[in-house]
Amino acid sequence: MLNTSTVVTDWFKVDLKTSYNRSVYTQPVNPAGKGGWWRALSQEPGRNIFMPLRTPANAPVPNALTDNILSFMQYNSLDKDDEDILLITASPTLTPVKNWNIKADFSYRSENARNKTVVPYQERVATVWNQLATDYTNPSYVYKSVTGINHFVTNIYTDYTLKLNNHNLYGLVGYNQELNKRDYLWDNKTNLINTDIPTIGNATGQLTAEDQEREWAVKGVFYRFTYDYKGKYLLGSNGRYDGSSRFATATRFKMFPTVSAGWRISEEKFLSR
Repeated sequence: MLNTSTVVTDWFKVDLKTSYNRSVYTQPVNPAGKGGWWRALSQEPGRNIFMPLRTPANAPVPNALTDNILSFMQYNSLDKDDEDILLITASPTLTPVKNWNIKADFSYRSENARNKTVVPYQERVATVWNQLATDYTNPSYVYKSVTGINHFVTNIYTDYTLKLNNHNLYGLVGYNQELNKRDYLWDNKTNLINTDIPTIGNATGQLTAEDQEREWAVKGVFYRFTYDYKGKYLLGSNGRYDGSSRFATATRFKMFPTVSAGWRISEEKFLSR
């Protein structure tokens, strides 16, 4: 993370925030149908706690992996998530005169996520003592996915505070816009030739793939106005005029105003001690 603040003049400054995060998480593949590591251990103790990971040397099929859930951690399966997140925000502030501020936030967020899943072909002793089973690992396969997300945010607003004797006024108007773009691609191929080089090009089976592109945007203007007299009589109004790409063009924009009023009776003299 890096945060900086630059004072260009006495009426203009710029704040810059930057952060970058990278995470890599690798684990064995949880085989479909087994219910998860901890669920299998707790609900099938006879199979998953008391059963050895491999058959003994004098077994009909010696030194073979068993159906113990933990044996699936030993046959070189791979589930790897790799993610990068970058966030950059620039926030200029102008103060042309006292009590008048013009501010903006320009943000860019980039997310890139990659997943790779490898399930090699593996024989094991399951329910029959002298027979090998291959369910959950037959056919072997390699799966890869790539997700890219770009998110852009713009906020521009200005506010002004005015005090005249016992009258206090505050006003704010602004503009907001967001744009989100998402690309997603995955492919899967069966029958790995060599599990030491688990790539799509190193498999001979069926290839399946899918490509997706999605995009959404919102934008709107907003305001806030407050007034009070001696902090006792209060009046305020807030409102937004928003539009969203998730709705049809004819009903995309809508106004959402609010009005409020208050009386701080505790500030009146007849309630003072």
